[in-house]
Order: sequence, then structure tokens, then C-alpha cells
Amino acid sequence: LDALKNLQYLDLSWNRIEYIENGTFASMTNLRTLNLSRNGLGDSQWSNITSSLPSLQTLILWANRLHHINRWSFRGLQNLTFLDLGSNNNVTISDENAFIGLERLAKLQLQRNSIQTLPDNVFEPLVALTYLDLGSNNLNIILPTLFKGLLNLQWLDLSSNSITQINNTTFIGLNFLTHLDLSDNWLTTATLNIVGQSVKSIDLKANNIGALKANQFSGLPNLVSLCLQSNRIITIEPRAFQGLGKLEELDLSFNKIATITTNDFFGLMNLVRLSLSSNKIKTIERNAFQGMGKLQLLHLGGNKIATITSRMFEGLENVTALNLNLNDVFEIESYGFYGLRRLKTLSITQPFVEGTLRTIHPYSFTGMDSLIFLDLSYNQISRVDKHTFDGLPNLKSFGLVKNKITNPFYCDCKLLWFVEWARNNPDIVYSNNRDLYKCTGPPEYADTILANFYINCTSPSDNEFQPNLPLACALSSSAILFYMFAVFFISYYHWKIKYLMFLLRRRNEDDEEPMRGRRFVYDAFVAHNSEDIRWVVHELCHNLEDVQDQPRYKLCIHQRNFLPGAPIVNNIVKAIETSRKTICVLTRSFLRSGWCEFELQLAQTPDNLFGKGGSCRLILVFLEKIPRPLLKKYKHLEAVMDRDTYLEWPGDARGRPLFWRRLRAAL
Repeated sequence: LDALKNLQYLDLSWNRIEYIENGTFASMTNLRTLNLSRNGLGDSQWSNITSSLPSLQTLILWANRLHHINRWSFRGLQNLTFLDLGSNNNVTISDENAFIGLERLAKLQLQRNSIQTLPDNVFEPLVALTYLDLGSNNLNIILPTLFKGLLNLQWLDLSSNSITQINNTTFIGLNFLTHLDLSDNWLTTATLNIVGQSVKSIDLKANNIGALKANQFSGLPNLVSLCLQSNRIITIEPRAFQGLGKLEELDLSFNKIATITTNDFFGLMNLVRLSLSSNKIKTIERNAFQGMGKLQLLHLGGNKIATITSRMFEGLENVTALNLNLNDVFEIESYGFYGLRRLKTLSITQPFVEGTLRTIHPYSFTGMDSLIFLDLSYNQISRVDKHTFDGLPNLKSFGLVKNKITNPFYCDCKLLWFVEWARNNPDIVYSNNRDLYKCTGPPEYADTILANFYINCTSPSDNEFQPNLPLACALSSSAILFYMFAVFFISYYHWKIKYLMFLLRRRNEDDEEPMRGRRFVYDAFVAHNSEDIRWVVHELCHNLEDVQDQPRYKLCIHQRNFLPGAPIVNNIVKAIETSRKTICVLTRSFLRSGWCEFELQLAQTPDNLFGKGGSCRLILVFLEKIPRPLLKKYKHLEAVMDRDTYLEWPGDARGRPLFWRRLRAAL
């Protein structure tokens, strides 16, 4: 390497280098960047690597076998500005002078090292540090002066640790800190007014916060973004957000909030985006959003709102998009959306289940002059009043499909106003499906295209069809019995019927190779909900696929291995049939997902289509505690649990080596 004295960039990553002779880089006095990631270098190699690189500015040692960092580890690297030590598995830093001599270091990455403790003042020599990543470790205590001396720190990542509380002096002196990530920890309170006035973004997602107290954020006047998603928040005390006058984005989704009261969002006069989706909200008090005139996006999907009361959203004149999907909306009162004069998109649908919306009062949408898109599909609307859609001059797209008013249409005088309105606004109502809207009755108008329908309503009694009531009763009773039987049969054998349909369809496809004779491609198919992908990638794949000293397994993950453009059912069936095992990562999100339930049942279906058994191909992994009463709703899963041994992800890191040994044994 003596001929490379002018070399400035050297990449030796993704090799199997375990030893570097002393003086290997001695001639590379101008080297600026050295990438040794994904090798097998251990602690004994440090002096050979660093002693002769005085000009080095970037050193990447990600995913090696580093275990101990001390004061000799980076000797002679006084010009280093970027150091990546991530994913070295079990790293111990016991020397408080471990980073001495790195006064110019600006970015330090220590994520995914299973670090449990750090000595006090260990970062004090790093006076130029602006970015520090300590995410995905096992830290549970942050010493009061751990970050002392980091006067220029701007970005601090403490996510995915086991931190239970923050000391009042932990962040003192971090006068330039702008981004703080404390997500996926065990914090029970959101009191962070001790962080500092310079902070602009705080992430507290996936903690154990149960309530927001008054004035909890009063010391954060420059905060712009606050994420409290996936906690256990039930109550918001009045003036909880007081002092956050510059906050623009607030995420409270996936909590347990039941009621929005008048003072819940007091002081958020500059808020632009608010997410309250997937809570348990039933009631929103009038004037609950008063003073939030700059709000533009409001997400309320996945709650339990039953009635859109009159003037519920008054004061939100700048909101442009409102999502009310997957609620229990039964009724929309007159002037229910009054005040949303700049709203462009409104959606109240339940595409996966039959919606509950039945009644829309006249003038419900009055005052929505800017509305362009209105979707009321997948509900139970049986009739609409003549003045229901008054006040929508700019409407361009309108969805009423899968309701009781559309297809079939009973074309009589009561429907004539809707026909005339649709005829005057064909692009809004019919879009490109004009021929699908047809009359089914009375007999004289059967199969008449709705756009061509006309009836003389001067003598309605002469034109209205008089039904045969006894015959109608007999037919309706028979239909109800048949419907009940069909619902029972389909609900009980729903996924197995879908699998049979797949098999029948595949028999007719000549270009498909029969799956039964195909050899296994994967060691295991990982059935999981997309919300748990972080654990699957960072824990499961890392410990089964990326290991150095143990057998590696080949996993099938739908985000990585499913064929784009192919039907989802085809991808799932092929993944299960070409994998020796199926690992089901069970969480509450998994149980709520229809596709995950299909994967769970199909993992046993190929061996015994209509039986209760299965085979030892299925491995259950519980990622979180799920109460037994909740599991009783899923009879098939409960039967598997009663029959087979399953694994539970330990909250305590000390139990995880045993977990991985058991999982490997199962595979």
C-alpha cells in the first residue's frame, strides 16, 4: 500500500477482515475517509488502525466485533469529525476518557450496541459534537452530567432504550439542542420543560405516558413538532399545551383519549397538523378547536364518534383535509360541518366493514364552499333529503357507492330530485360509471339508465308500483334465512374459502408451477403487522440473518420478498408453501389485521384444510402481553395456544439470549 500515499478515500466494507498488520496504513498520511464496516475486527486491532492516520476525518466501524472502548481506542485521530461505531452488539464503555483527543468530532453513532451504562462525563471532551445517536441500546438510567460539555449538540437520539425517567439536570447546558428522540422507552410522564428553549422537535412515541398534566411543556417556547403517538394517554388536563405557541405538528394518535373538551388544545394558535386517529373518542365538545385558526390537516379516523353535532368544527376555517374514516358515525346534524369554509377533502367511510351512517340532515354540508372531494361510501345511507347537498358549489368528486341508496335504485317520484341533480352534475356523481347506475323498479323502468330516467309526478298514484304484500313477505323471509345461513357459513370458513378459491384459480393457470412439488426457498416466513416492522428488521433479522458466529437463516418478509404487482393472496400462499416454518409475530395490531389472520390460518391450512390440527410448521412469538379475554375472541389462535408451545419476547434484556436460543431450536 506504499504507492497509495495520496489516497483520500478507502472502502474495505463488507469483507471478512479480522486482522490488520501494524503499519498497514502508515504511508496513507492523506487518507480522509476509511470505511471498515461489516468486517470482523476486534478490540486488539485499534492501535494498528488509528496510530498512523493523522489526517483521517471519517471512520466507519459499523457492524464489527468491537467490545471495549477506552482512551487508547482513537489515539492519534485528532482530526476525526465523523465516527460510526453502531451495531457492534455488546459494547462496554467504562473509561470516562474513552473519547479524549477527539475535540473536532461532530457526529458520533453508538446505536445498537446493547450499551447498559455510560460513565459520567464520558462525552465532555467532545466540545464540537453536534449529532449523538444512542438509540437501540439498553440504557435505563441517564446520569445527571452525562451530556456535560456538549455545548454544540443539536441532535440527540435516545430512542429504543429502557429509560424510565429523566433527571432534572440531564439536559442542562445543551443550549443548541433542536431535536430530541425519546421514543420507544418506558417513560411515564411527558414533563420535559427541563430540556431547553432551543428544542424544536421532541419524539415521545411508544412510551407509557398515561396523562398530560397542565403546563407540562411550558419551558419549550420554540417547539415545532411533538409526537406522543402510541402511548396510554387517557386524559388531557386543561392548558396542558400552554406555552407551545410555535407548535405546528402534534401527533396524539393510537392512545386512549375518549373526550375532547374545550380547553384541551388551549394555546396552540399556530398548530398546522393534528392527528387524533385511532383513539377512543366518542365526544367532541362544541368550541373544542377554538383558537386553532391555522390548523390545516385534522385526522380523526379510527375513533368512536357517533354523531357529527351542529357546528362541531367551528373555528377551523383553514382546515383543508378532514379524515373521519372508520368511526361509528350514525348521524350528521344540520350544519355539522359549518365553519370549514376552506375544506377541500372530506371522507367518512368504512371500507372494511359495513358503516353505520344512516341519517344526513338537510343543510349538513352548508358553508363548505371549497369542498372538492366528498366520500360517503360504505355506509348505510338509505335516503337523502333534497337539500342535503346544498352549499357545495365547487364539488367535483362525490362517492355514495356501497350504500342502501345506490344500486339498486327504485325509480319513483321520491328519487326524481336526485336524478335531476345528478343529470345537472354528471361528472360529480357518475364519473366514468354512468351505465352502472340503473333502475331496478318499478317493472316498467327496470334496467333504465338513471341518467335517462324521467317520470311524470303530477299523478304519482298512477305511476307507483303496488307490491304483492304476501308474496313480498314470503320472499323476504326466505331471503333473510338464506342470508343468515350464508353469513354464518362464510364467517366460519371465510379464510379457508378464500384459499380454496385460490387453489381452483391456480389449477387453470398453465404457466404456474405446482407449489406442492417445489422445494423450500426460505427457512421461515415472518407473518407480522406492518406496525411491527421495526422489531422484525432490527431484532429478528439481525439475530437470525446477520449473525457472524452462528448458523444464518433465510427469512421471507413481505416488504422485502413479495412480488410487486402480484395478488396479495398469491404472495402469501407462495411464501408459506416455500418456507419450512412460519413465524407469527403476535401483537394487538396483528390481531386487528384481516390479512394477518389469513396468514395465521393459512400457515396450518395446507396440511389440514377443514380440521383443527396443523403441523409443527407454525411458531408463535408474542411481542407484547395480550390479555386472555382478548384472545378468546380469536378461537383458532386460542386453540393453537392450547395445543402448541409458544414464545414470549422478554421485556428484560437479560432474558433475550435464552429467547433466541429457543427460537433457533424451533427453527
